[in-house]
Amino acid sequence: MINRNIIKDINFPILKTQEDFALWLNLIKKGHKLSHINNTLSSWRKTNDSLSSNNLQKIIDAFKLYYLYQKKNLILSVYSVLVLGYNKLFK
Repeated sequence: MINRNIIKDINFPILKTQEDFALWLNLIKKGHKLSHINNTLSSWRKTNDSLSSNNLQKIIDAFKLYYLYQKKNLILSVYSVLVLGYNKLFK
């Protein structure tokens, strides 16, 4: 849950996946404090043909997010994608 006024000047990047992650990174960059809510607020259904099931697309979009939108250099972008992938595998 987030106040609409906080995100009114934040634009989502043009990505097929990872847009929500981009939002969180932008909020942190602007100095907002984030925390979690320990309640289920929605449900999510994964299907075999969804964008979320396409791991290659997620890797490509994660790289674009770091390299193009977060303006990290090539090596740091690749490293960030590897860390993100590692955390997704072992979360």
